[in-house]
Amino acid sequence: SHDRYFLDRVVDRIWEMSRSGMEEYRGNYSAYVVQRQERWERRESEFQTVRDTFLKELDYIKRNIARDSTRDQAVGRMRRLVRQVKAVEQGGVQILLNNKWSEVTSQVRISTERWEVMELEQHIKALQSPVTRPPHINMRLETNLRSGELVLRTSEMTVGYPDAPLFTAAPLTLHRQECAALIGPNGAGKTTFLRTIMEQLAPLAGEVRLGAS
Repeated sequence: SHDRYFLDRVVDRIWEMSRSGMEEYRGNYSAYVVQRQERWERRESEFQTVRDTFLKELDYIKRNIARDSTRDQAVGRMRRLVRQVKAVEQGGVQILLNNKWSEVTSQVRISTERWEVMELEQHIKALQSPVTRPPHINMRLETNLRSGELVLRTSEMTVGYPDAPLFTAAPLTLHRQECAALIGPNGAGKTTFLRTIMEQLAPLAGEVRLGAS
């Protein structure tokens, strides 16, 4: 169902499907929205922490790998960092946060390919946040015609069908640049109401008048 009020009343568990897989949320729809936002923020914070740690370690390597006194230590830290970055590329930052290294290596296959320092830096900067928020839709409807001042007026309009009247709407007047929301449960007659004011259906009683343009 797309009715959030219906979902709030009847569900106690929600599964969300995304490109990264399926995740479970406990509670109704409103609880799911809150939990999802909290999960997004936590994962984004964890990703930034891991990425910043990688960059800090990379900075140490770049400053010390050319010095005779610190080269061996820098090389060792670079090998470890390369393995960690490869693990994150395959399993995400969670694989480092929730597992010991022995468990990490059992879950992902880390190649023995060697990277140069600049190549390592490119891989770190190319890491993507695991948070996949749905795209924001910004919709703007354009028209070349200016509507009249009166957009819609109804008077004691009864909507429905001859053998199944649904309801009688309160008198409604809608002027240019005004907005109105039509809210109701499934089956209440929202679509029938819209079809009636668009003159696709005749009202069972009362009147409906659309603006001139």
